[in-house]
Amino acid sequence: SQETNDIFIKIKRRFKLRKFRKNIFSLQIDNQEFDIKPVSILKGYWQLQDAESTYDFYLHKGHCYSLILNNIQVASFRKKFISFFNQDAYEIKANKDISIPLLIGFALFLNIGDEADGNAITFDIGFLGHSYREFDQRWQPNN
Repeated sequence: SQETNDIFIKIKRRFKLRKFRKNIFSLQIDNQEFDIKPVSILKGYWQLQDAESTYDFYLHKGHCYSLILNNIQVASFRKKFISFFNQDAYEIKANKDISIPLLIGFALFLNIGDEADGNAITFDIGFLGHSYREFDQRWQPNN
């Protein structure tokens, strides 16, 4: 049998009838499943917890996003303002020891529910809320 390095990543929105206002997203990476839960939807603050770690994911004004692991920033995301033929583009900077499938999962999380309806050019105005945390423009990975 030939060994492969294939990785399965899936994200979906889960609704709970009793807590309809609490959007919970399920992120599956291979055989592990994680919940991405809102801490403050209005301020763009989401959280994923596993047995050892807490990942805080922040949306900032416009197209900037931060990933914080146990209170330390480990990644930043920037999304392009304009996309052509529904092809969103991200710049992701991350510490070397951060899981690439997890980073991909968070990028998918940013796009869940986005529909461009086949438009040739799409303009994304980004997050307009008041951010829970300021985006650190100077942050760099510690590789």
